[in-house]
Amino acid sequence: VDEPFFSGMYAQLCKKMSHNKTVVDSKEQLKLPQFRRKLLNQCQMEFEKDRAAEVEQAKRKIQTETVNDPTKSKEENAKLEKERIAEENYKLATERRHMFGNIKFIGELFKLDMVSENIIHKECIMRLLKDDADEDVLECLCKLLETAGGKLEGGAKGK
Repeated sequence: VDEPFFSGMYAQLCKKMSHNKTVVDSKEQLKLPQFRRKLLNQCQMEFEKDRAAEVEQAKRKIQTETVNDPTKSKEENAKLEKERIAEENYKLATERRHMFGNIKFIGELFKLDMVSENIIHKECIMRLLKDDADEDVLECLCKLLETAGGKLEGGAKGK
């Protein structure tokens, strides 16, 4: 999910789609388990992508690499350097937005009972806590708790 703002709407769409029935050989079949399984598999693949490492790599690249072409003037090299930094910052912002969008989408799916509390605790929260205390990982954890924390807290009180 590239836009965290629309995560709730995407989750609602997935919820509605999961209840659609399809006609196969003049029999109505409910495709809920298959749709939900595919959706959860895709969410897991996106979550497990090491986006935090990609973001860190982009940050290091911005800080360490410089453009120094001996055939160009100092001004041209400075201009190329500014362009390179702007491009790397754009890539960095895109990766972060994608990472936060996916986390928020998972939280929204949880709020709609499409993801179990067990998955949120064991697969998401615990993995985020095990990672190094990277700023982006902690921000992902905050986004997840901000999105799904109310329901998580309500579930914990009922136990």
